[in-house]
Amino acid sequence: FPLPVEVVPFSVDYVERKLAGICPRVTVRKRESNHFLTDNGNFILDCHFGRIDEPAECDAQIRSMHGVVTTGIFHGLTTQVFVADLDSVRVLTP
Repeated sequence: FPLPVEVVPFSVDYVERKLAGICPRVTVRKRESNHFLTDNGNFILDCHFGRIDEPAECDAQIRSMHGVVTTGIFHGLTTQVFVADLDSVRVLTP
């Protein structure tokens, strides 16, 4: 699944070009024929990296780009993750 990157609208072209240098495929998220907007009025770029072996490094590199608000990498924010499906709940710890 793609990594979402939230970008302020005036920087979306710049960030898309920068991401193209490190990501095989970058697409602007759309809703119908318009750009998808976050609650803050920003755009989402979907980055199709595949497996990210160094998430902290990838996050830092992307967040250093002018206009990037945040990424979908939540490195270092928690010590446990709860994964639920219809039959069970798993607890993942580092």
